Amino acid sequence: MSIKEHGFPKVDRHSQVLSYLVRHGANSRKSIADNIAVTGATLTRIAADLIQKGIVYEKGTSTNGAVGRKEIYIDVVPNYCYALGLDVANRYLRVTLLNIKLELIVMKEWRYRVLTQSILDEAIAFLRSLIDEYGKEKILGLGLLGQGYIYQNQFMSLPVRNIYWQIAQKIDVEIYCMNNIRGIAVTQSFLNDDERSFFMLHYGPGICTVMVQDGCIVNGYHNKAGEIAHTILYPESKQVCSVCGKKGCLESELSFERVAKCADPMIDESYIDYELLEKACQQDDGRALDRALVRLAQIVSILIGFSDPQKVLLCGEIFTNSDYYNRFSRLLLDSNNTLEAQNIMLVENYSEKRWKSAGIVVLNEYFGPRPRRFLT
Repeated sequence: MSIKEHGFPKVDRHSQVLSYLVRHGANSRKSIADNIAVTGATLTRIAADLIQKGIVYEKGTSTNGAVGRKEIYIDVVPNYCYALGLDVANRYLRVTLLNIKLELIVMKEWRYRVLTQSILDEAIAFLRSLIDEYGKEKILGLGLLGQGYIYQNQFMSLPVRNIYWQIAQKIDVEIYCMNNIRGIAVTQSFLNDDERSFFMLHYGPGICTVMVQDGCIVNGYHNKAGEIAHTILYPESKQVCSVCGKKGCLESELSFERVAKCADPMIDESYIDYELLEKACQQDDGRALDRALVRLAQIVSILIGFSDPQKVLLCGEIFTNSDYYNRFSRLLLDSNNTLEAQNIMLVENYSEKRWKSAGIVVLNEYFGPRPRRFLT
């Protein structure tokens, strides 16, 4: 297997066929040709080439269309190649191996109260063992996701910040690095053809926002487009953000930690998850959290106005509570005259997408709607 890079607007028909099969599963030559707008003869030639190279195989027949007429389905060879994933959060670290059928071949987790260097060393050693076991030539790359704010590949929200550089020194594969909510946004776009333009908000324990247009994350010049968490919106505030170190950023005032301590000044925890937030909010009947939701909805509505998305996707455990979800949705609708209720929704199957997102970040480079690399 060899890998080539290409840029836009070049179109590689082999890549389009593989992209369709990876994201939609086994299908007939005719159906694939119709969906990627090529002739049947062109698709037949491409399929034969991919079968000859061992990337695609004939899976079986299915009756479709005229009575008794059977079509031969083709599909990608599941274990032709793999994508490694490493997802690092405040309370866990997860290593995954995904094949090109999006099946989880390996998943191993480390749970902790604080990420330590020794835990990271164990995870890196495990990654190296997977590369040895499955073969470096079959590994497309490593998707590296981190919780919170990432600046120049430094994980600013985690106690070990130079994770990217440690891995780059010890593992010789391509690394694709982003925060974990951007990874979810990539996954959402990869798996859903009808979600090409959306705004995603993850609330808890911090704030993360992502804008997607035409199936691609809007990055901006500094790779921070749409990210508002560390924008200074409270210039008179004395609250110092534990992540960016600035006073008065949005996250310093609306993070779970800040809201919980406003609701219950006696709480003595540095990391506040949804469960602890709920407990704290019992002390003031939820008033501090409601104020935070109102302010967050105001800021998000401004970004929605700029980006004009087809959908607004909400994720985070707080929004699985129907009261908070409905309250926040109503606040968004009240402050935006173009948004409709049916276009605000939860990210479905969130846990499964989190498990697979690091690997899908890699697969998206090769088999996404606009692949930048292809197999030859």
